[in-house]
Amino acid sequence: MSISDDLDDVRESINSGAIARFPIARLEHFAAIICRPQASSHFGASQFPQICETVRTHLLRAHIETLQGHVTELHDHITNLNESNTKLQKLVVVLTVASLIGTGAQVWFAAKADKTPEGKSPATASQPQTPTAQSAPPTQAVVPSSGPATKKAP
Repeated sequence: MSISDDLDDVRESINSGAIARFPIARLEHFAAIICRPQASSHFGASQFPQICETVRTHLLRAHIETLQGHVTELHDHITNLNESNTKLQKLVVVLTVASLIGTGAQVWFAAKADKTPEGKSPATASQPQTPTAQSAPPTQAVVPSSGPATKKAP
């Protein structure tokens, strides 16, 4: 196509309203065409600014529609991440509570073990102890000497 045919295509697309349905690539092509030096003289000084504004407006509209699609995708992705984050937070809370319960149980058993006498199990520690004659260790009587100790020679 020649430059003149391209400029006529731009005019026809604007006049028919078909420009409103064009994809970004075609609108960018139109923007490049109207930037050529021949465009101003082809459309005339009175129509040229309006044609430039129309192409620019539809190009912006197409870019905004594309961005809106990306924003929707991003919103869905953020929503999915938020749901995953919520599940992980609940798991962390459950693990924290389990850790606290385990630590509490260890402290309780350690405190209970400190209260029982050594060598006794918790079951026998609660039984009362009665002194018996058999359990007392035998004692030796020490006789004090009246003088210095002497050793007998062999």
